[in-house]
Amino acid sequence: MKLGDRNTNFFHTQTLVRRKQNKIQGLFLENGEWSTNDVTLQAEAINYFKQLFEVDHSTTPNTLLVNDMPRLSEQCKDSLTTLVLKEEVRSVVFSMKSYKAPGPDGFQPIFFRHFWERIGDDIWRIVHTAFNMGTINASIVETLIVLIPKESNPQRLKNFRPISFCNVFFKVITKVLVSRLRPFLVDLISPLQSSFIPGRGTTNNAILAQEVVHFIHHSQAKKGLHCVQN
Repeated sequence: MKLGDRNTNFFHTQTLVRRKQNKIQGLFLENGEWSTNDVTLQAEAINYFKQLFEVDHSTTPNTLLVNDMPRLSEQCKDSLTTLVLKEEVRSVVFSMKSYKAPGPDGFQPIFFRHFWERIGDDIWRIVHTAFNMGTINASIVETLIVLIPKESNPQRLKNFRPISFCNVFFKVITKVLVSRLRPFLVDLISPLQSSFIPGRGTTNNAILAQEVVHFIHHSQAKKGLHCVQN
């Protein structure tokens, strides 16, 4: 047996083992009953996440101070809506990781990079049409939803985290939009928001809170503390 064949068999075995481990054998339904029926579990999952994401969390606009929210300038709007160039699309395609999990179409970014000279014009036209017409083919936005266990031996749907696997075409369209919007995010997102901006991290607030608690714990003040901004 050749080394390549041996490696192929090894990875194939790993895949089969992983699939067996990740397969949902049974779950408790909302009514408390235990079910192992695939059709029942599928319907239960659809209803559960449908209700979860359809919950109305609307807020009265008056409480959001809409008039004081940051807005894009006309120059920024024009920059976001300019015609998409082929080089712009190529840059996005070649910046994507080669072997990301595929969407319903089964293709990975490496395919589009490898055959760019042949299909680059077609990819660019689809993205260009999406920006120019504001519509895309429904098949492009089809997405695979996969449930990832939050803990070992999950028994209820609340113990799973849904993730989505999108088609590469859809990722390219969204990434082109993101690359255009990124330069203006710093003007739209509050300095107090600790995410979404390069250089900011979601752990920043936790670290800051820890430092404040540490400072108060070691402080000798008896009547409170005053914060002084440098």
